[in-house]
Amino acid sequence: NQTRSADSSSGQQTRTPPKGDYIAELSRLGYTNLTVGELIDLKSHGVSIDFIQGLKSQGLANLSVEQLLKLRAHGIQPDLIRSLKASGYSNLGMEQLLTLRMHGITPQYVSEMGAAGFPRLPLESLVKARQHGVSPAFIKDLQSLGYTQLSLDDVIKARMHGIDGNFIKQLQSSGHKGLSLDELVKARQHGVDAEFAKTLEQVGYTGLSLEQLIKLRNHGVNSEFIRAIRQE
Repeated sequence: NQTRSADSSSGQQTRTPPKGDYIAELSRLGYTNLTVGELIDLKSHGVSIDFIQGLKSQGLANLSVEQLLKLRAHGIQPDLIRSLKASGYSNLGMEQLLTLRMHGITPQYVSEMGAAGFPRLPLESLVKARQHGVSPAFIKDLQSLGYTQLSLDDVIKARMHGIDGNFIKQLQSSGHKGLSLDELVKARQHGVDAEFAKTLEQVGYTGLSLEQLIKLRNHGVNSEFIRAIRQE
């Protein structure tokens, strides 16, 4: 039977192959009896001896040819694994590394999320945040407007409903300050924004509460409707 992944019995070679002998060095690492097709795939995809050794040094040993090719294709380098370890994510398996990579979760993203108040998040939470487009900059924007106690789920909720710094600033400028996240979501869901409030002010309806604005919006009462009524 051909051996296409490294195993414990393959390391008992007494002679180190000359440097640059790709096939011999692969054999030294346990990849013996490879087919011509496998050798071509490894070589053409840039699976170097240093790459294999680097992965092994980071805890990914005894990988099959298919696994080596998959890691290489997704750009998972030993340095990436090392940086993730430094960020607190050690002992990651191959599938976990692939998941992080496919979602664009880099050590920089992890570090910046930590600086924004979300350190050492579980992998599932990192993926969820990334899937919903939550960036450290988005979080800091919300925090700068007074929303400093939001959970990650709250931040994701804000992102999903399009509640960003600009939306909040405009509402604040129209007199609606100190709104809770739930109130902001409610405003967004009902199509109430600063522009709607402004148009009502122009026809004399000033100082309306958010609930009043939502009620008017739900009943189709806008500035055009009010002007039309007054002209009758």
